[in-house]
Amino acid sequence: MVEYAEQGNELRSHRDVPPYILDMIYEKERLGGERRTKRKAPSSESDRPIKIVNVLPSPYGHSTTEGGTPPSSNFGIVPPSVVDLTDLVIPKPIDRAVDDYTEWLCDQVEDEHWKAGFRSAGSITKADCLDLRHVYQDRDIGYYVNQGVKAGIARSFVQDIKMWADSL
Repeated sequence: MVEYAEQGNELRSHRDVPPYILDMIYEKERLGGERRTKRKAPSSESDRPIKIVNVLPSPYGHSTTEGGTPPSSNFGIVPPSVVDLTDLVIPKPIDRAVDDYTEWLCDQVEDEHWKAGFRSAGSITKADCLDLRHVYQDRDIGYYVNQGVKAGIARSFVQDIKMWADSL
């Protein structure tokens, strides 16, 4: 348009712009619009955002390594429907049963660290007013592990209740 004006042509309004210059302006505008559209819309599947889905392993699965691995702090809970409490009879007051069970577990080991672990699990059970029947039913090893009890101690504390009750 500058060259057109320098040649002595007047450009006072849109009507003064020659058609070939208007065609160039419209073409440039059309191409610019196509480029903006291409940038906004994904051109292929590789341009789309990636969806990440995390799937945690089942807490009821088996370890893949031989010999097993210690349970993690999110070990999991056996569903209550699997644990039948009709066979679990504890003929003692609930609070006294926790103390007696804890001492029974301590009698099963000689190492003082193990005994301290069992006493810690017993203290947690009493502090939270838990009935051993419910601890056995819930089988929540992670509950104790999350409060600092070693995984093996927590596993024994939760799973050996029936063996202790049967020995009474």
